[in-house]
Amino acid sequence: MTVAAGAVYTCLAMRRVWVAIFGVGLVGCFPDYELEADAQPYMARMRSNGRTVEFDLATDAGNRRSAVSFSYDFDIDQNEVTVQRFNTWWNGDRELPPDLASLDDGGVYEDAMRWRANWNTVVVTDAFVWANPDVDTELTCTGPSNTPFGQAPWTTWMMDKNGVADAGDFPMTCVTWMQAAAFCASEGKRLPTAAEWTFARTQGGDAPAFPWGNQPPTQCVDAIVNADGDACGFPTAVSTTARDRTKAGVDDLVGSVFEWLWEASWPDAVDETDWVGATDNLDSPDREHLRAGGAFISDPSEPRVSGLVEKFGANQQYYDAGFRCARSVK
Repeated sequence: MTVAAGAVYTCLAMRRVWVAIFGVGLVGCFPDYELEADAQPYMARMRSNGRTVEFDLATDAGNRRSAVSFSYDFDIDQNEVTVQRFNTWWNGDRELPPDLASLDDGGVYEDAMRWRANWNTVVVTDAFVWANPDVDTELTCTGPSNTPFGQAPWTTWMMDKNGVADAGDFPMTCVTWMQAAAFCASEGKRLPTAAEWTFARTQGGDAPAFPWGNQPPTQCVDAIVNADGDACGFPTAVSTTARDRTKAGVDDLVGSVFEWLWEASWPDAVDETDWVGATDNLDSPDREHLRAGGAFISDPSEPRVSGLVEKFGANQQYYDAGFRCARSVK
């Protein structure tokens, strides 16, 4: 583990203790940020003030510009869900929501975000065997029962099972959309919408293109992208780069791993308030859903690093994709 990664790991551990005891961020580790007293631990409070955010959406017809306004405030995880955090749930009771249970109970999306019982089989499989069809077979997401460690070096969920030091703070990858949604539900949360994710990324539209300014990342101290041709040494812990952090204390929205969002894919641009995406055919576990952001495989200049939203199969697992959770402020 590098000195920088070691410092981050120590800082993460300190923040967990500090937040648990006092409900505030550790200022020395995370400058310009203090957790609001009424936000959940490890979550940043987004005050929308009725703002509208704009973002690009990749569709079959090309990139479309969307604009979404907010009537509510929300909390979003400061970090991508880690291997340790996910495995604590996965290796525990792994209780799933009942059919049609609201995943935003009492929130603005109480009716729109509901669990479907036919997602359960996608969640509870122990195999993790779906392969990413877009990459070489050595980099696919495969299960511990049939693939030895080393065959899938970037599937971070495997690493703590194979004695890799500090693997618990790596972002959890190789997770289907349904598994991500189920995990968030176990914490009383849900997946963020594309508009919420963009709001957090851009500070409600007030921030420059990147947390550090308008220039794309040029080195691995900016963000965990493929800036050096070696994916910045990924897997790396969440919050490894202090510059990939918004003023509200939300980390890794530029690099690290791509992140699942709530919406099923959008056919066209929208201009709506509290938009939650298309609702047709949502019951199907094969439905495509959106992902946003850049990842360790991203070229620093490609559109994904700027926050572009794209669609992917919800029942597939990707070695370069993880997630974070959100919740409406009630």
